[in-house]
Amino acid sequence: MALSAAAAAYEARFGHTFVICLDGVAPAETLDRVLAAIRSRLTNDPEDERVATADELRRLARQRLGRLLTGHGAAPLGGPAAGRDRPQRAGARQNTGPALPAAAPTHPSVHL
Repeated sequence: MALSAAAAAYEARFGHTFVICLDGVAPAETLDRVLAAIRSRLTNDPEDERVATADELRRLARQRLGRLLTGHGAAPLGGPAAGRDRPQRAGARQNTGPALPAAAPTHPSVHL
């Protein structure tokens, strides 16, 4: 509930979904880290937040490209990890349809 409310407040303020790269964050710490980051970044002015969002997107792209180029963490086409690294919106249900080819290796990144 707190995550959905924070994500809605963020989207209402900035007009887009919250993006964060959680590279190196333990799964048990993910929710706390995302909530803290949303709450902190809600205080940004729109230009500062645009810069922060662009930085997060660059981190995600750099990390995914690096993993693709080195072959680390790549899942087989349509395998169990397919689509798992795709950003999720707060409160979004997981896709239960057929597996799609993975665009990049899996990673605990979040896009709300």
